[in-house]
Amino acid sequence: MPDGETQRPSREDASPEGPSVFRRMYRITADGEATFEEKTRRLIDLGRRHLDLPFGFLSRIEGANTAAHGGRDASPASSEEGSGPEGATQKILYASGDHPLLQSGKTCPLSEAYCQRTIRREDLLSIQNAPTDGRAAEPAYDRFGLGAYIGSRIEVEGELYGTFCFASRTPRARPFSDEEEALVELLTRWARYELERQRSRERTEQFAELVTHDLRNPLNAAQMNLHMAQRLLGDEGSHAGASPEAGGEEAGEDGAGAEKPASEKLQRHLRISRRALDRMEGIITDTLALAHGAQNLGPDDLTAIRFGDAVRASWEQAGTAEATLRVENTAETEARSSTQCTSAFLAHEGRLQQLLENLLRNAIDHAGSAATVTAGRTEDGFFVADDGPGIPPDRRETIFEAGHSTRDGGTGLGLVIVQEVAKAHGWSLSVSESESGGARFEVTGVDTADPTEI
Repeated sequence: MPDGETQRPSREDASPEGPSVFRRMYRITADGEATFEEKTRRLIDLGRRHLDLPFGFLSRIEGANTAAHGGRDASPASSEEGSGPEGATQKILYASGDHPLLQSGKTCPLSEAYCQRTIRREDLLSIQNAPTDGRAAEPAYDRFGLGAYIGSRIEVEGELYGTFCFASRTPRARPFSDEEEALVELLTRWARYELERQRSRERTEQFAELVTHDLRNPLNAAQMNLHMAQRLLGDEGSHAGASPEAGGEEAGEDGAGAEKPASEKLQRHLRISRRALDRMEGIITDTLALAHGAQNLGPDDLTAIRFGDAVRASWEQAGTAEATLRVENTAETEARSSTQCTSAFLAHEGRLQQLLENLLRNAIDHAGSAATVTAGRTEDGFFVADDGPGIPPDRRETIFEAGHSTRDGGTGLGLVIVQEVAKAHGWSLSVSESESGGARFEVTGVDTADPTEI
């Protein structure tokens, strides 16, 4: 063993309280009556007692690289270098202990906190003795005076959220044990799970508000026009067979002395009602697709699918008589294609159809009913491209927001559905410019499959 290192206690040497601390953690997290804040504060206190560290806190990191692996090193040594991104801050959301700077609502530059090192590590960061570890000259030690620290980064939906940490002013006499590190890791995983659930609920509420608003207008239009149709039916019935002198005809603007009969007005109101109800149906369909598309998929949910078959089946639902579909790099074209890929991959058949239909429909809506749409396989995914006007670079992020629509009467959920279905599969979705200057949507991270299994 190198000089200066201390033997870390094995799991067998762990405190006899070990099993009970995890049982207590389970009882806290399983309390259905407690809020997230209440559970978090109780878990922080549990961690403080078990780790014998007086300070515990959950922080929010703002202004740092939010990519899950952005700026993060697998090597602990390399990740100990550098400082937090300029302008990034650490905000304490929940805390326990009497440290004046580690209280709920307190903020500081990320560069002056140990958390700036924590977020760049694959594993958790543990410091047994800051002065002897050469950290006494660091801004974090100067600001907080923490002699011992252990913390882990929290990622929510693949993006950096914050950290879960415990600390003390005085150094520890021994390194953190495997059991103690496991507790911090479990607390971090729990926080990630609960925060992701919160975001999911917030999205559901957001879409519910959107649907309520979008449904109200077409519903009111349908009700009003149906009411007008009923009145016209009554008027036409009361005037049936009446002579012009008795009011069977009225003077009109066309100079012919007759206005359009009530039946034509009725047809107009019914057409408006039909369109309003069709829009309501579209909103409901898209909302249900979004709700299902956002649910994560497991291996048992996936089957081997040929891309060519899937995209053609989706085209039957989304295409128009004037539009043209070109399919590239599928089983039919691979033999003469320079792109090395297989046409078969693993996906959930129903949700893949939702994704493709929305991409194809978006291409036609954006490029026009006579558009040429190209779909094909890539080395690790597939793409759908059109020959329309394209999407400006500064708008390519906003098109995936709920409510964004490229056409009048659209629900604004089509590309949100595409994004959620891709996430549920573990795929990545990007948008760029097609070869013809239009829009190109590309899905990557797709697992290939053996075509003979289909």
